[in-house]
Amino acid sequence: MTFKVDVSGIQAGTTATLYFDLLGFGNRDAKVTIQILKYYGDISI
Repeated sequence: MTFKVDVSGIQAGTTATLYFDLLGFGNRDAKVTIQILKYYGDISI
């Protein structure tokens, strides 16, 4: 699966948390792994 999240409306410096609701996504001992996380755009530090 691929998920794209548009954060263009969020002001720079804002703390954000991304949650994935995986209830009912398999057995109780099922696991999910995020392999690649990419950010496209200007990064200000």
